[in-house]
Amino acid sequence: MNKIIRNIFVVVLISACNNNAKAPDQVSSDNRVEKSSQLRSLQFPGDSLSAEPYLFSDNNGLVYLSWIEKKADQSLLKFSVRSGEQWSKPVEISSGNSWFVNWADYPLLASDGNQNLLAHFLEKSEKGTYNYDVKLTSSSDKGKTWSQPKILHDDGKKAEHGFVSITPFGDQFFVSWLDGRNTVAEKGGTDHEGHHGQMSIRGALINKQNAKTREWELDNRVCDCCQTSAAITTNGPVVVYRDRSEDETRDISIVRLLGDHWTDPKVIFNDNWKIAGCPVNGPRADAVGNNL
Repeated sequence: MNKIIRNIFVVVLISACNNNAKAPDQVSSDNRVEKSSQLRSLQFPGDSLSAEPYLFSDNNGLVYLSWIEKKADQSLLKFSVRSGEQWSKPVEISSGNSWFVNWADYPLLASDGNQNLLAHFLEKSEKGTYNYDVKLTSSSDKGKTWSQPKILHDDGKKAEHGFVSITPFGDQFFVSWLDGRNTVAEKGGTDHEGHHGQMSIRGALINKQNAKTREWELDNRVCDCCQTSAAITTNGPVVVYRDRSEDETRDISIVRLLGDHWTDPKVIFNDNWKIAGCPVNGPRADAVGNNL
């Protein structure tokens, strides 16, 4: 279900703490809560028939907005950058007529704060509704031109691949995604709810030339169609996602890259959310230093 974007509402919540902060009993009740939230409407820079928006802010304070527009039988991935009080003129990243366009599994864009950007979209791999690939495209000139899209995963299976997270990591980009290579029967594909195997979550490093330099399996049994989220701490990348136990408990789990190895999945909190189906929604994470 596509929703028409008319305005973008941006909420900025700012909080700060440090070792020199006063204890609660040293702060008067009048000053205990600082009003630092503001809400205002911003004009959308693209076409009115648009959907699947995503916001990304880099370390220079620039805000990137990406979205999909529909033109006849074509899907177009575009983006605009907000600097100060202005959105830049929208730029087309890529387009196609066989994309998988879905409100829950949307394209992303990330910037390293310099010249380099990485974006993705989903493209059908065959006629099956949920058989689609993650396509990555990169730019080394702040988004003026974009590389030929490449498939992120190497399994070659006609299966579901999506729910991507992208974040800068050192001089590369870290990417995580749900990977359906193990859900496909040997003699062919399967539908969304009738998987023959388990959905997994994988991670990879992508360099500035849109080439994959490392790849890992992070968890071999996860919720089939819930958003993932990745963040970079001082110690390295973390990925949070909706897990899936043998008895269909689907709580939020976390894995961390420590050195050259990923930790075992750990449940963040035992919600004990037991559901024999896919709730679609997943977590969102960000980090400042080692505060996650």
